[in-house]
Amino acid sequence: MGQIAMQKTREKYPDAAIIDYLHIGREKRTNYSTEKFKMWLKEDSKEFGVFVTIKFDNVTEQIIDITYEETTK
Repeated sequence: MGQIAMQKTREKYPDAAIIDYLHIGREKRTNYSTEKFKMWLKEDSKEFGVFVTIKFDNVTEQIIDITYEETTK
């Protein structure tokens, strides 16, 4: 899931470089799980964080949804 998170972040922010990466953890539910990551990006002189959450099916591991939340910390 980490490679997918990085790939999708690059697609969403094509002009930014990923300069740091943190796996926050996995949360398992009955039918699905979520995997959470924090990416630290640099675009020109601006640096910012993006929390990436990947929701996927527990049986097939097919991705259901990916969300992004920008942060300054």
